[in-house]
Amino acid sequence: ITANAKDFELGMTVTVATNEIFSELDSNKLNSIGDLSDSLGELTDAMDKLMDGSSQLYDGLCTLLDKSGELVSGIDKLAEGSLQLKNGAQELDGGASQLQSGAAELYNGLNTLASNNDSLNGGAQQVFETLLSTAQTQLSEAGLDVPAMTISNYADVLNSVISSLDETSVYNTALNTVTNAVEAKRDYIRQQVTEAVREQVLSGVTDAVRAQVETQVTDAAREQIRPQVEAAVRETVAAQVISSATGMDKASYDAAVAGGLVDENTQAAVNAAIDSAMASEDTLASIESNIDAQLNSETAQSSIAANTDAQINTDEVQAIISANLEAKMSGDEISGLIEQNTEAQVQKAISENMAGDEVQSKLAAASEGAKKVISLKSSLDSYNAFYLGLQTYTAGVAQAAEGAGSLKSGVDELKTGTGKLSSGASELYDGILTLKNGAPALVDGITQLRDGSMELSDGLKKFNEEGVQKLVDAFDGELSGLTSRLRAVCDVSKNYRSFSGISEDMSGQVKFIYRTESIGE
Repeated sequence: ITANAKDFELGMTVTVATNEIFSELDSNKLNSIGDLSDSLGELTDAMDKLMDGSSQLYDGLCTLLDKSGELVSGIDKLAEGSLQLKNGAQELDGGASQLQSGAAELYNGLNTLASNNDSLNGGAQQVFETLLSTAQTQLSEAGLDVPAMTISNYADVLNSVISSLDETSVYNTALNTVTNAVEAKRDYIRQQVTEAVREQVLSGVTDAVRAQVETQVTDAAREQIRPQVEAAVRETVAAQVISSATGMDKASYDAAVAGGLVDENTQAAVNAAIDSAMASEDTLASIESNIDAQLNSETAQSSIAANTDAQINTDEVQAIISANLEAKMSGDEISGLIEQNTEAQVQKAISENMAGDEVQSKLAAASEGAKKVISLKSSLDSYNAFYLGLQTYTAGVAQAAEGAGSLKSGVDELKTGTGKLSSGASELYDGILTLKNGAPALVDGITQLRDGSMELSDGLKKFNEEGVQKLVDAFDGELSGLTSRLRAVCDVSKNYRSFSGISEDMSGQVKFIYRTESIGE
């Protein structure tokens, strides 16, 4: 051993070298060291993963515990919201029931109205055709040969006749001016028509809702009146039964009962007779008749009307009316009706303006024949405007009836859906309430898990540092080469029994003692 050193001192050394240790080793048992090296590698990897997992588990549980407060708060808000949802669903289901009844009444009313459409249109068409026949005769008598006029071609025929007369350009100019002026106001006309239709639809919806509310109020009033009427009828029936059974009036009978002059059997028979008479059809009919009479009184009708108005003016009922109104106004049938009525009003305005004083004064200079034809066409245009309006009206009624049928079907489905929604909302609220009640136990459990995971992580670190790593360090290196060298050393050591030589039947050991002198002393 050599070294470069300054101010170095070393005392005398003695070293003993012997092969005794290796001679005692069994070299056949050294094969398991290589397997142990592989196992220690797997153990190290497993410990690393286990410690990483325990650390991640602790971090995750810390995060979970930190967020558990938000979870509990969220569950509380969820419970509050689910309660509001439950109450709202129940109110919605009640409103859907009212809407279902109103939609059925609206559907029945519009169907009745639509059943008269063919009669109205047929009568209007017959009158129009009569007017055209009369005009045809007047033109023929005036010496004008014109084609047969129909509802669809009369305007073209008369325009052709007017064009053939003197100063017809006056009419054409006036017609063009009036048409342009009216068309410029089409949007305004559409707005007015929309408002008119809205008022009609609102009236129908309000009437339907009012009828339903009035029925409910009347039923409630009937139940309030019934006990009083039944008590009064019972007094009358009791007086009749007592008189028939005992020959006494009711006051005398009551006094006799109070004085103990009427035996219990007689009292029981009288009471049974009174109950039997009260259950008879005549008595029940009398009760209902008296109730109806009181309900039809001026006071009761005034009270029912006042209660109905009060119900109608509530926010809930007004919201139902508003929702029904907007649903119908946004439907295709109402939009089509508005456009049809707008076109009818435009045509009516053109006809009215053409028949007005301003236009007529411009036509005064036209020839007498032209003015008569123009006047005739204006009259037919006026009726045509009415005819178109009637067709628009009947088509709108038919569309409204069809739409009411769709509305009724949709409301029926809505009622089914609101019933399921109300039931589901109740179940949701019960489940969330159970979740809310279990939240504190969940937080306690998370806290215990976090504390346990901390102890697990610390224990694994200690086990790794004090156990696994020390074991690995002890067997670190190329263990397969060490095994081979150890086996060779053991074999050589067993054969090296003497330095100077001994016989084969003798045993021996070799030890070398090395001595070095001191350095620097």
